[in-house]
Amino acid sequence: MPADGPAVSDDAHISFAKRLAHNDKDMRRAALKKVKRWLVTKSKQGTLDQDEILKIWKGLHYSMWYSDKPLTQESLALDISQIVSLLPDIDDAVNFFGGFCETIAREWVGIDRQRLDKFYMFIK
Repeated sequence: MPADGPAVSDDAHISFAKRLAHNDKDMRRAALKKVKRWLVTKSKQGTLDQDEILKIWKGLHYSMWYSDKPLTQESLALDISQIVSLLPDIDDAVNFFGGFCETIAREWVGIDRQRLDKFYMFIK
């Protein structure tokens, strides 16, 4: 075990992503709270890396994908956008935003017409 604490395995990242992309809104909300705490902890420890950020962003992307009602979408977009201001390390905050940009660019071609407006709002 490293001196800065236990590492999170790929299984844990997959678990985060699955819970963020769950079709149950309450499960997604609970997962988002856990992800926020995990990101802040990793940032404080100085151990947050870009691969972890991209894995989390994949789950966040699908969390938005499964949000159906406009108020739920707006609330989720706001909650996700506030993560940047929670990260104590400025480099981690910049990398987190970069992960958003990279994820949107990668996933954009797969967004269908019915979901396009919610992702426009998410980007805005």
